[in-house]
Amino acid sequence: MPRSFPQIAARVVPVSFALGAFMEWFMLNVQIGHETFYDTAVRLEAKRRFEQQQEEQQKASNDPSSDSPPPAAS
Repeated sequence: MPRSFPQIAARVVPVSFALGAFMEWFMLNVQIGHETFYDTAVRLEAKRRFEQQQEEQQKASNDPSSDSPPPAAS
């Protein structure tokens, strides 16, 4: 006998919620090596932002228009 949508949802939603909660707990608390998932994510994001900032500074220092004075008003 086929089940209705509310019956299916009543079984799937709690299982999905519990699975998501377990995954979040795992990422927060389980260390692999000396880092958790979030330690790794924060480190990689900081590295990405630092490299992006370095590229922007390098582009600004290599930009010839930034060294020239502004055009005179007529």
